[in-house]
Amino acid sequence: MDKYKIVYMHYANNRSAVAATALLEGFSGFLQTDGYVGYNDVVKTNDMTHLACYHARRKFADIVKSGVSDPQSKSYAQEAITLIQKLYKIEKEIKDDPPDKKLIIRKEKSQPIINTIREWINTKFYKAQELGGAIAKAFVYLNNQFPKLKVYLTDGRLNIDNNGAENHIRPMVLGRKNWLLLHTIFQPFIRGYIILFGCFQYNKKYHQNQTIRSIIINIFTLWH
Repeated sequence: MDKYKIVYMHYANNRSAVAATALLEGFSGFLQTDGYVGYNDVVKTNDMTHLACYHARRKFADIVKSGVSDPQSKSYAQEAITLIQKLYKIEKEIKDDPPDKKLIIRKEKSQPIINTIREWINTKFYKAQELGGAIAKAFVYLNNQFPKLKVYLTDGRLNIDNNGAENHIRPMVLGRKNWLLLHTIFQPFIRGYIILFGCFQYNKKYHQNQTIRSIIINIFTLWH
């Protein structure tokens, strides 16, 4: 899987499932996403295995950082963070291992922790709903995503989260307030920018200097 990694960016002027479905038409394999429900239609339409990412921990982290959350909510949130951090510790230890070894270690070390997380959700879920607010929503999100959060255990090539994708789009996201009106005025510009930005991100990650040069030359030749 690492051998064939690419960075591909695509522009759509909304988050409709239609855009993602069209983009991934004919694709089969693993699709890792956040909890946006629009991706569910994409998975149903195509032959995909859907996996989530443990960014679910952010909802609990926000509660711990919050100055308004009650002590019990913060206690539950810290418990969730502690459990998930154990999974990330394992991933850090096996980061450079081949997929087959990752699979074995995850089954041996990560699976018991995930079982514990499942039991923890079952035990605390209804109390969290009684507390309401952010902790109730965090539990609902984690519970709904849980079947997809286990999928990375089934294949050593998979990742615990989609940090790779997030790192590539972060420079663009940081300036998103600057792009608010562009989709109504300069859509051709946005599409060209997305293509070039994707090329630069690929080059930055995989150092394919000749590839990036040839792509940019071809793009500007077409525009000219």
